[in-house]
Amino acid sequence: MRKEGDPLILVPIRTGCLLTVRKQGRHKYFTLANESGAALLETLMGLSAGDKPFMTMTGPRDAAMRNPRVCYNHLAGNKGIQLHDSLLASIHLVMKAGTLMLSSNGERFMQGFGIDMETLQASRSPL
Repeated sequence: MRKEGDPLILVPIRTGCLLTVRKQGRHKYFTLANESGAALLETLMGLSAGDKPFMTMTGPRDAAMRNPRVCYNHLAGNKGIQLHDSLLASIHLVMKAGTLMLSSNGERFMQGFGIDMETLQASRSPL
């Protein structure tokens, strides 16, 4: 039984299969062992929060999600839309047969930023 003032001990958590430990040199890296442990911790966090919101739900109505951001391999958010619209208006981007493509002016524009067009065009997602 832990007494007041005793240091917390992680051993019961490790032996209870909540954490796994990976040693690398003199360092130890602790990770959650499984999704059940994660769910338990989330439940405990919810209980400790009391009546405060437990999680922030993000989505299109969240103003922070409309700010500029990177989503996987593309620019998203309001700034991404503004950049797209600007490149279309300046005819750096054109729509051909339903496909968005760089115009020859757009290719020169991108090369001005130091973008290697051959490498870009050879990639899985050239735009």
